Amino acid sequence: MGSTVLMPASSIFATAASNVATRNLSDDELVKMACEKISPSIFHVKFEDKGGTVVKDHVENLIKSLPDDLKGEWADKKDELLGCISETTTGFVVAEDPNYLAILTCSHSFEACYNASNPISTTTLKGLFKVSVRCDHEELNHDRRVPRVYVDAEVCRLDCKKDMLLLRVKKQGFCTRNHVVLDMADNLPPRRLGLVGMVSWPFDRHRTTVKGNMSHDLRGPEDIYDKNLHGYNFSGSSGAPLVDLESGVIGMLHGGRVECFTYFVSLADIKARLRSWGLIKMAGTPGSGTAAGSSSSSRKRPAP
Repeated sequence: MGSTVLMPASSIFATAASNVATRNLSDDELVKMACEKISPSIFHVKFEDKGGTVVKDHVENLIKSLPDDLKGEWADKKDELLGCISETTTGFVVAEDPNYLAILTCSHSFEACYNASNPISTTTLKGLFKVSVRCDHEELNHDRRVPRVYVDAEVCRLDCKKDMLLLRVKKQGFCTRNHVVLDMADNLPPRRLGLVGMVSWPFDRHRTTVKGNMSHDLRGPEDIYDKNLHGYNFSGSSGAPLVDLESGVIGMLHGGRVECFTYFVSLADIKARLRSWGLIKMAGTPGSGTAAGSSSSSRKRPAP
């Protein structure tokens, strides 16, 4: 007869009590708990022009290759990019090893530098921008009388078509607190229109938290347009993780606000790309499903 590993009675009672307590919570309370759980793994990501005319020259060379009907639009993008001190996004931890943290964010902050016919490489991106990050713990303890400190991040992987950028940060000399690797959900939430939560970090708005309902999982990029009817701007939230009630990541904020709707990089695309980058190894096909949105087993995935 095979041996059986038994949990201590105290652990069993604690787990049972925890499960009962969770069942007694409202969905709003569950969303709040999920967002609080992931907050320490959220990063503020900053892109700064490396100086000189490298970005200007790159975009102007791109404009020369465009059809005439697109040149004006790209010139406006160039002016907007060059007119900013920095561009910012939100990122979150998707892998780690003893030496590095891997942070996933979006790539469209520098969309003026590429298009479908002229993709940008990680090498080129490194030559154009200095990328740095700031972690949640540092911001919580920030003394507003002194400047914020950012840590250099290395551009590691890039998929402009799917709006994904992977960064790598050295742990040495960085915050010593725990930055938990966020789990990818196994499936999309099936009930009540899929109640979800999101934590982002626009400039000077640390731990911006919202809740909502997932309405559709089959919209494509062609369904998205940028007109903002409400007159507000959440620039800097792009790249934020969307999570289910169990804190499993089910999407990453892309943008494209249409009336009250917002669009996300899909769970299927995130899992497929992380798998191709060697960051996750899971059985089955990535994507949506109809089972409850439980998270994959928690574990440290090696950083690239």
